[in-house]
Amino acid sequence: MTTESWDLRAFIFGCDDLDDDEKKLCYDALNREGFSAANKRRAFLALNEADLRNLGVPRLSTRKVLLLAITASAAGLSVESTTGSGTVRQEVEAVLAEATNRLESSVKAAVESSVKAAEEANRKFLRKVIKVVCGMAFTPRSISSRSGTYRRDAFQYYTGSPNPSTVVCAVSGVCLPASEVIAGHIYQLRWPEMELRLDCNAPSNILIMQKNIEKAFDNFEFTILPVHQKVLLLRTSLLDKVAFEYTLGAGVTAAGASTSSGHAGAGVKKVVTWRDLNNKELTVPGINRPSDVALGAHARFAFNFAIRYGWCTKSDLPALGYGDSLILQQFLADLRSSSGGAGAGGDPGEPSLGGTTGSDVGGSSQVPNLEGAGET
Repeated sequence: MTTESWDLRAFIFGCDDLDDDEKKLCYDALNREGFSAANKRRAFLALNEADLRNLGVPRLSTRKVLLLAITASAAGLSVESTTGSGTVRQEVEAVLAEATNRLESSVKAAVESSVKAAEEANRKFLRKVIKVVCGMAFTPRSISSRSGTYRRDAFQYYTGSPNPSTVVCAVSGVCLPASEVIAGHIYQLRWPEMELRLDCNAPSNILIMQKNIEKAFDNFEFTILPVHQKVLLLRTSLLDKVAFEYTLGAGVTAAGASTSSGHAGAGVKKVVTWRDLNNKELTVPGINRPSDVALGAHARFAFNFAIRYGWCTKSDLPALGYGDSLILQQFLADLRSSSGGAGAGGDPGEPSLGGTTGSDVGGSSQVPNLEGAGET
């Protein structure tokens, strides 16, 4: 390429460091803008990198090669001519090497970022799976929990007699005819069997409650906080509703009244509301108490269920003063063993469910975060 004549095509296709596709792309872009005209040689030699990018030459390495060729032509050198820093070809090769290194670094960074994003996505997905599985496993209202199979043992455990005529409802404290109460399971029989410090059929996993109250307990409308063993109403819309009614009579007494008071007030109808029961301590005669492990499990899953259905919010709930991660750990261990070792929890690469504090569902820092358990 001389100063007397100008052939854009010959110039572009004479650049050995451009491949055929690059040559065609550069020629088409420059020709489209009129740089092949005989009087446009000087304008062509004045092009810079920004000009080439605006003309539609996207790759940095392509632009650098073309600019080196333009610079050499403007200085009257061939691509093979020697400059102060070596041949133009060597400079082109150095530029290509730099561009390749940058590309490799960019690809590596992109791959690492993609891997991290995939790992985080897997963690989130696994948490959702755990929530769904827990929700399917720990559902409310177990018919089997109202079975009378263990009724006699529960009566014996709490009253000292397998067949008492009247029994104190543990939640209301009202002494009722035995026919008006149900011996209901706390950790329900239909829930997954796990190797907990709990015998599901033991009397300590059973509470004696008036029929309506036992039904509400099964439905997670209220729960009983472990250790403190206080009633906590979760379905707060029931607060001023009637829990049940009863009539004073032989052996039937109000909460706190002595059964030795005879028939005083016999025939008087009494009403017990959920406000009366909320925050009330259990009334359990004798020294035998219900299992805190069972109460803790019920409370955790009832909390999540209540939040799921909008009965209350996290900030409405107290921290559980009892419990560790044993129940969830065992539940997830059972899942792993049933699926051949794959599944949630345990492995370093899998998401930690961590502890909860304060208003977190599940309670104290020792209790696993089961937020979402009970969701479907």
